[in-house]
Amino acid sequence: MLVELVLEEGVVEEGVVEEGALVDVATGSSSVNASSDADGVTRSGCDAGAAINPNVASTTHDIPIASRLRIARELPGFSRFSHRFIPVVIGYPEHLPERQFFYAGEMADNRPIGMFDSGFGGLTVARATIDLLPDEQLIYVGDTGRYPYGPRSLDEVRKFSEEITRFLIEEHDVKSVVIACNTASAAALTHLQETFDRPVIGVIEAGVASLLVASESGRVGVIGTVGTIGSGAYQHAIVDEAAKQRSDVVLTCAACPGFVEFVERGELRTDQVRVLAERLLAPVVDADVDALLLGCTHYPFLARVISEVMGRGVVLVSSADETAFALRRTLHGTDSAASPRTPGEPRNHRFLSSGDVAWFEELGRQLLGPELLKAEPCDWT
Repeated sequence: MLVELVLEEGVVEEGVVEEGALVDVATGSSSVNASSDADGVTRSGCDAGAAINPNVASTTHDIPIASRLRIARELPGFSRFSHRFIPVVIGYPEHLPERQFFYAGEMADNRPIGMFDSGFGGLTVARATIDLLPDEQLIYVGDTGRYPYGPRSLDEVRKFSEEITRFLIEEHDVKSVVIACNTASAAALTHLQETFDRPVIGVIEAGVASLLVASESGRVGVIGTVGTIGSGAYQHAIVDEAAKQRSDVVLTCAACPGFVEFVERGELRTDQVRVLAERLLAPVVDADVDALLLGCTHYPFLARVISEVMGRGVVLVSSADETAFALRRTLHGTDSAASPRTPGEPRNHRFLSSGDVAWFEELGRQLLGPELLKAEPCDWT
């Protein structure tokens, strides 16, 4: 198997790894130091000067590196929901499609990335982004003072989304904005992209593309809030993506009112959640889907219950994970990527709430992890 490396600018000769290089944890090389942390994220690395045998026709080769490269991708067979991002880059660029390479630009942009959701669900996008783009800094807004967005009208959600985006750009000078909420993406993505001069990324398109790839039978399902499913955004996106991929798709959608509220209360595995899941997921279970898109960023927190109800043969696709990959594609290869941080240098992510700050801080830390050191109040009125 070809050894896969992430390298600083320069040339690696005879398969010798420079300081800071990362190697594919699946190579089985004794020089690899890999571990799986408690949060389920697999990380890997090796020491400077460690010898790697590419094992290509029993020979070694020089590996030309035109610029600093960083890439993270999943290995075959990994669940897209697993949050297991493996940092790799192939050592032989001429053998790979260009889309697999992400070159840092000549300059760096260390401004933060803005991200918002109605509450806690977008923390799944934040978690994936922190893991996938460790050099970047986040400013996350949880609009817990007005959650949930799902039952609200699309016009109202669009208004909220514009307020928060303007706040992130004007008050915090973010370089891009991630709508880490499916309902807000359905309601406001196009409007925000037309209104503001910063890249704005939603959570719908990236998840749809991966959903169709994950399905073998063409029978797929999408679950989301009443607002998201009622908007038709996923239905239209799947039709468009199926046409691009020239695939036949049978789609079943189900709104899941109540899921968000359980997550916001921190009730992730109670009997009540299980009973509600069995009732709400019945349409997609009966449709015999083999891939299910979690069309709300809150839903990955309920993935265990959802998986138990759907059955082991159904692949769960997280729109949160796929959005982090889309963000990486937007930043890398441009001058918008942050400069590499030095070993041990922390990224000071900030988390803001429009509601009860103490509650957001306590529950948010449980859901996200130690990066949420504290929460701050915010007001964009």
